[in-house]
Amino acid sequence: MKKAESEEKKKIRNVKRRVKMEDRAVPPVPPKSLGTIGQDLWRETVVYLMQKKNFSQLDYHVLEIAGKAYEDWRTARTADEATRAAKLFIGIMQKFGATPYARQKIASREQTKKQSASDRDVLEDYDL
Repeated sequence: MKKAESEEKKKIRNVKRRVKMEDRAVPPVPPKSLGTIGQDLWRETVVYLMQKKNFSQLDYHVLEIAGKAYEDWRTARTADEATRAAKLFIGIMQKFGATPYARQKIASREQTKKQSASDRDVLEDYDL
């Protein structure tokens, strides 16, 4: 009986742990696979995404890869290693809107959406 009870309590605890990350006030702990450099970047990025309300459970592992690539770039011993790591890191961070080009692209999309909405409002006013 006690064993069944403890199993049930474990299940409940596991469910409680799986709270949506975007609802958390405190960022999750960075992956242990990252070194200090990667963990620092991971924390900064997660805090930024959480402030923008744009962080989900799916981002966790992608950001782990980005943190590893950043760490590899910072600790690279050859130009080839640095180039490979930098390309991977920048490619991932562009997807998160973390480069000037990506932010500009996102801003222009938002502007287009606002413009489209205002165009619809005008058309509705004239029954078009």
